[in-house]
Amino acid sequence: MLFRSIGAIAVTMLISAGFAYVAATSLGLPFGAMFLAYSPGGMEAMTVMAMALGIDPFFVAAHHLARFVLLHAGLPLGLGWLIGKPKA
Repeated sequence: MLFRSIGAIAVTMLISAGFAYVAATSLGLPFGAMFLAYSPGGMEAMTVMAMALGIDPFFVAAHHLARFVLLHAGLPLGLGWLIGKPKA
C-alpha cells in the first residue's frame, strides 16, 4: 500500500512538472511558480510554500482557485458527455 501511494504521488508530480514546464517555456514564466501553481495539494499549503520560497503567492493561489473551479464545473459536464443521456 505504501509503494502504491508513493507511486501515485510520483505520477501526479511528474504530470504537474510536465504541464508546468510547457506553460513556463511557452509563457516565459518561472518554472518554480508554475510548478507550485499546478501541483496537487491544498491552496493554503501551496500559498504558504510560495511565500516561503519567495514566489508570488497570489499567482499560485489564483491558479489553484482556477483549477478547483474548472474541475468542479467541468467534471460533471465531461462525465455527462462521456456517459451520455440515459435511455428511457
